[in-house]
Amino acid sequence: MKTKFKITYVLAILISVFLISCNDGKFNFTSNDTENVQNEALSDSYADDADDIASVVMSSDDATLNGKVSTTGRRVFKVADIAKRLDCAEVSIETDGNPDTPSGTITINFGTGCTDARGNVRKGIIRIKYNGRRFLAGSTSETTFEGYSINDIQLEGTRTVTNITGSTEESPKFTITLTGGKSTWPDGTFATRTVTRTREWIRASNPLSDLWIVTGNASGANRKG
Repeated sequence: MKTKFKITYVLAILISVFLISCNDGKFNFTSNDTENVQNEALSDSYADDADDIASVVMSSDDATLNGKVSTTGRRVFKVADIAKRLDCAEVSIETDGNPDTPSGTITINFGTGCTDARGNVRKGIIRIKYNGRRFLAGSTSETTFEGYSINDIQLEGTRTVTNITGSTEESPKFTITLTGGKSTWPDGTFATRTVTRTREWIRASNPLSDLWIVTGNASGANRKG
């Protein structure tokens, strides 16, 4: 799914640049344009990957309940992740223990490096502070990064997700904001990003037919400023 998303994202930007460049009847697509498109697509897909990892962990209710207690007092648990991104990460949770409106902090620690089945290397920590069950109206989660990187591109920022679903009869709907978003490459260059989006999950009788409707906007600066 990540590969498909990345290709679609690149094509969308390429088409936009093509249309802008052709407004004067000329096609002025340069090597710098190509580099910018590739950098932005990579930065956005890595941020989306981190979001997806957080969502997978937040959905692991059964694993959370059966977790063991670590020496630090946190419960450590395994997460079933089809993409094998969490196989060598330590996932732990600190919670208030309230079953009705749970709140707490989940820590995903990749340590000095975890390599997944596709050869991607993740390092550092993704931390999620949550309040309430994910699919109940009013619940929130806040994801931050501590020295987190994927393939040596470091991510920063605060991602906040709020459930704005009107009732349990409606399709789940969330607002997502990213503030202070930043991706830094090994050579010190970086891209910044601010995002405001709404996502609605249209469920079908067959999960393969489920749809996500995403609206909103994003802005920022690329590696060339």
